[in-house]
Amino acid sequence: MLPSLKPLASCCCCGVSTGTSFIVIIHFLACVAVVVNSVFLFVLPSTKETYEDVWSPEGMLLFTMFAVMGLPVTVGGMFGSWLKVESYVRAYLLYLLATFLVVVTMLSWALLVKDPCDTADGLLSELSKTYGSAFSCGIIRIGAYLFVAFTVLPQTYALWCVWSFCEDLRVGIHSPELSSLMIGQDAVFVKNPQEPLKQSMRNAQYGAVPVGGEHPIFGSEHETHYPPPMY
Repeated sequence: MLPSLKPLASCCCCGVSTGTSFIVIIHFLACVAVVVNSVFLFVLPSTKETYEDVWSPEGMLLFTMFAVMGLPVTVGGMFGSWLKVESYVRAYLLYLLATFLVVVTMLSWALLVKDPCDTADGLLSELSKTYGSAFSCGIIRIGAYLFVAFTVLPQTYALWCVWSFCEDLRVGIHSPELSSLMIGQDAVFVKNPQEPLKQSMRNAQYGAVPVGGEHPIFGSEHETHYPPPMY
C-alpha cells in the first residue's frame, strides 16, 4: 500500500500561505517574461534565427499562447492566496500542474530524447574551438541532465506547497473564527472577576454549598462522634 501524501507544514522556512504567494508571483513574472521574449523574438530577425535552432516558430507561438492564458490565472491565484479563497487557488493549482507537464515534456524532448549536442549545436561549435568537440559535447550532455533535474525538482516542490495550502483552506485552517464576526467582541471577552462569586459559594465551617442563605445544609450543629450521645 502506497503511503498517502501529507500536506506541508511550512514552505522554505515560512508558512505555506507565504510560500504559495511567492510561487504565484514568480510564476506571473515568468509568464510575462515569456510574452515579452516572444515579442522580441518575432520582431528581431537575429533573435529569431537563434531560437529556430531549438524550437520551431509554431512551437514557440503555442508556448506563448499558453503563457498568455496564465496571466489571468496567476492574478487570480494572487488574490486567492491573499484573501484565502480556495476556488481561486485550486484553479491556479491546475494551471501550475499543466505548466509542469508542458515544461517537463519540452525539456525531455529537447535534452533527453534528442541529443543535447544536436539541440545546442551553436554552443557546441563555440566550445569546440577551444576544448574540442568530444569534450565539449560531454560537458553539454552533463549540463543538460543537471538542468532538467534542477528544473523539475523545484517545480515539484512548488506543486506540493500549493496543494498543501489548498488542503489547509479546505479544512478551514486559515479561515476566520466565528468570534471575529461578533460586533464589539473586545467588550464581550472582558475577564470578569470570579473571586467574589467563589467566596459567596463557600461555607466558613464545612466548605459546603449553602442552601437558602448562609445556613449550613446540616443545620446549626453537627455531631462528629460515633455512636452519637443519647439525648
